[in-house]
Amino acid sequence: MVEDDELTARALEGILSHQNYAVEIATSAQSAWELVEIFDYDLVLLDVVLPGMDGVALCRRMRSHQYSMPIMLVTAKDDSHDKALGLDAGADDYVTKPFNSEELMARIRALLRRATPAAIPKLEWGKLCLDPEACEVYYDDRLLPLTPKEYALLELLMRNPRRVFSCGMVIEHLWAYDDTPGEDAVRTHIKCVRQKMKKGGAPSNLIETVYGIGYRLRPLKRQGVDVVIEVEQQTRSAIANIWQQFQPRIEGQLVQIELATAALVQHQLSAELHQTAKRNCHSLKGALGMFGLPQGSAIAGELERQWASLKLLELEPWDAEFCAKLQQNLVLLRQEVAENLSENLSENLSDNLSDWATSNSPSELKTEQPLLLIVDAEISQLKGLKLEADRWNLRISHVTSLAMARQQLRQEQVQAKDLILPDAMLPNAILFDPAIAHSEYMGLKFLQELTTAQPLLPVFVWTTHRSLEQRLAISQHGGRRFLDKLTDPSQVMRAVSQALRALEPTEGRVLVVDDDPIILIALRQLLEPWGLHVEILPDPRQFLETLERTDPDLLILDLKMPHITGIELCQIVRNDERWSNLPILCLTAQTDPDLVGRVFAAGAD
Repeated sequence: MVEDDELTARALEGILSHQNYAVEIATSAQSAWELVEIFDYDLVLLDVVLPGMDGVALCRRMRSHQYSMPIMLVTAKDDSHDKALGLDAGADDYVTKPFNSEELMARIRALLRRATPAAIPKLEWGKLCLDPEACEVYYDDRLLPLTPKEYALLELLMRNPRRVFSCGMVIEHLWAYDDTPGEDAVRTHIKCVRQKMKKGGAPSNLIETVYGIGYRLRPLKRQGVDVVIEVEQQTRSAIANIWQQFQPRIEGQLVQIELATAALVQHQLSAELHQTAKRNCHSLKGALGMFGLPQGSAIAGELERQWASLKLLELEPWDAEFCAKLQQNLVLLRQEVAENLSENLSENLSDNLSDWATSNSPSELKTEQPLLLIVDAEISQLKGLKLEADRWNLRISHVTSLAMARQQLRQEQVQAKDLILPDAMLPNAILFDPAIAHSEYMGLKFLQELTTAQPLLPVFVWTTHRSLEQRLAISQHGGRRFLDKLTDPSQVMRAVSQALRALEPTEGRVLVVDDDPIILIALRQLLEPWGLHVEILPDPRQFLETLERTDPDLLILDLKMPHITGIELCQIVRNDERWSNLPILCLTAQTDPDLVGRVFAAGAD
């Protein structure tokens, strides 16, 4: 929503939020344009009268840059000529103030339906059915009583049933930027939805936790290799979409370089045109490489070197050879970009992504419910433990001898390693009674094997032994967690869940600082499917406050930026005790040894 009147904006926000829309508010055309360049919106509600650029001009600008989302203009002027101007500028609808909220919502729904003609009336996933018109969810024809935010969460998962959403990604989709909650809010909503689904007859694990990454709907029919292929295809498709989105910008950069070249040939090159040409060549070098066009990136790099070597005051009027080479490289760059306007880009990306995707596939991560292996000859509480395990979203496997335990561990290690059976996983935790062994020595030896095996697993010693000598022997052989056999099953599962939660890797937070929006958006599309929460910053002058707010686990810095360079930012970080150990990755189109040396000297990793 682009609206400079706060009262109107807040009133509209309340109406839209009540209908399960996530709303972001911009108070000027410039701030709206910056948001549109970075984020994907489903609809823009645009006031005509704005400070600076008016709404009609902003609408025309968005359409000229190939933004195709529905745009609804809002104005207090009920004038046919003004409406015609707005519609001719590319708006899809036009409403006048004051308006009826019911009519406004109907118009918005109509625009969104028109924008997604392929959308089906109802979303289904097995017995789960979501009706977008009625904002209702059913499981096996039983209505689930969801809150608006719970409904929006489930709709997000059902519209993207094979996609894994991290907590950060869920927040970005369901909450406005200025109303962002913590990640605990997402976990609470997931828990509430699971409980309501279970009460409605659905499995408690229909929303699946992908450990260390996020949440998704539990696959109806899983095939291990499909995960690899799908993530690769999603990544390739996302970058191809960005390529199409930024075609006008890339075209504009080429035109600016051509104008500077023409001015150079005519001996009319100004310092401003010279700097513009250098800046655009540098930007294209990085962007084309990101989109899988190494040849185009190399040509842009050569052009950047040519423009950088040009000294305006020293250039002789008769230096025709320099100009001819510049023009030749510019023609080659034009051809390279033109040849990759459509399908070819996807093919170029394929070679770059295939090996990378399969070698870093999230399918290698644990996507099933955690498995608790119980090693005990006889358990009177087994039934109670299994019932309690279901409540805690855990599976149980029970073996009654050390030989069976070793066989299962050895078998599942092989299966997990060779990916023979995608659903076969090592146990996530083990409940072990040393008394199962024929002798105390054999029981302690097996305990030591468990506590030193890789990967390290939480091992609970499940015993009736209470003597100090026995506890000491267990501790000396690696036992760190004790559970009395009289412990209530709910307490057992609580202890197991807490141990598993402690092992979960926290979601990686990455802060990317780059003045080129193409690079920012492409990096976000590349990294987020792998469970990383990516914060992007186009203006390095806002670096410190963004660093404080995001508290990242990794920093990616572009070296060449206006106002502040990546090397200077790196030095600022390293000089602050709080961030002195923060990993820093520098992103640059240049690889000369002197620059690399300065990067490492500044403290980059």
